Amino acid sequence: MIKLTKASLALSMLFASTANATGGAYIGVDFAFANDTELQFDGISISDSNDPGINLVGGYAFAPSENFKIGVEAEFRTMGDVTYLGVLKSSGSAFYLNAKPMFFFNKNIYIAGLLGMGQMELEVKDIESGVSASESDTSFQIGAEGGYVFDNGLGLNVGYRSASADIDGIEVTTNGFFAGLRYNF
Repeated sequence: MIKLTKASLALSMLFASTANATGGAYIGVDFAFANDTELQFDGISISDSNDPGINLVGGYAFAPSENFKIGVEAEFRTMGDVTYLGVLKSSGSAFYLNAKPMFFFNKNIYIAGLLGMGQMELEVKDIESGVSASESDTSFQIGAEGGYVFDNGLGLNVGYRSASADIDGIEVTTNGFFAGLRYNF
C-alpha cells in the first residue's frame, strides 16, 4: 500500500511538472487590491478606491516553444464596491475571454501580457434616496503579470489590470493590482 501511494505521488508530481513544461489546463484565483474606479459622464469625472475584489480564472496554455506559451482563459471579476463623495456607491462585475502570451525565463519564472474582451456590469446607487440602476455593456481589458510556477504545478502571480467600458453613456475604467494563485494540471 505504501509503495502504491509513493508511486502515485511520484507519478502525479511528474505529470504536474510535465504539464507545466508543455502547457495545459489551469485554474486560479486572484485577490484584487489597490484598485480605483473612475466614472466619466458629460465631461464630469469622479474616481475613488475600490474595496478588494476577487477574480476567478480557468484556461488552457498552448506551448509553441519551451519558453513561450499562449494562454486562452475565461475570467470572472468582481470589482469591489466604491463610494464617491459619500453620496454615490457603485459595484461591478465582469466576464472576460482573455489571451495571455507568456514568456518563461526558465521553467518556473515568467512574465505575461493580457488582452481581454467581455461584458462588464455596473450598478450605481444614490446612497441618500436608495435609488439604483444597473446596466452592462462590452468591455476591454489589458494587463501584465509576473509569476513563479513550482514544479508541482502550483503558481504564484502578481500583476496589474485595467478594464474599461462605455455603459449607457458612462465611461467606466477600473484599474489596479492583483496577487493570486494558479494550479497547472
